Amino acid sequence: MGLLYWIEDVVMGIWSMGFDAVRRLGSYFLLGAVIVVTLWLIERLLKIGRGEP
Repeated sequence: MGLLYWIEDVVMGIWSMGFDAVRRLGSYFLLGAVIVVTLWLIERLLKIGRGEP
């Protein structure tokens, strides 16, 4: 019986690590998007201030 519980624990541990990695990757992706959009917006505002199309 102990072996079955151990196998279940291992499978659940791998399962939770997989979703944790996806969650972490999503956080990095969101952070990158926020930085890129902010820089793009600043660039657009500076171009408008200089009168460039």
